[in-house]
Amino acid sequence: MRFVLDECVDARLRSVIVTAGHECWTVVDAGLSSEDDDEVSVYAADHNAVLVTDDRELIRRRQALLFGKTVELRGTKRAALKNLPNHIDHCVELLESGDDLIVTVSAVGTWIIAPPWLATPAPQSGT
Repeated sequence: MRFVLDECVDARLRSVIVTAGHECWTVVDAGLSSEDDDEVSVYAADHNAVLVTDDRELIRRRQALLFGKTVELRGTKRAALKNLPNHIDHCVELLESGDDLIVTVSAVGTWIIAPPWLATPAPQSGT
């Protein structure tokens, strides 16, 4: 699977994704550091890549106008560095389940938040 890291995401996540056997680059690598979120989303979709972001506003817009695949990282940047390695395999499994969707990764697990007909419930703390 191919991934592109949004500018707001810690670039060290690239090694996590590559170590898991996937292709990964950053928005900066793609020469898009000055582009707005929607342009970055279109770029990812055009390149058959999953956009990885922690930008809540971008996620709200993608929920309203869903296209391509997006991974939402919840929590701090430090938490994302800790959580993604623990959940990358399940994240990829969920991403493979549909064409246009958003998968959320947090300390408690990984789940689909959009589209509604594919959505999986968020894991509950302590389960």
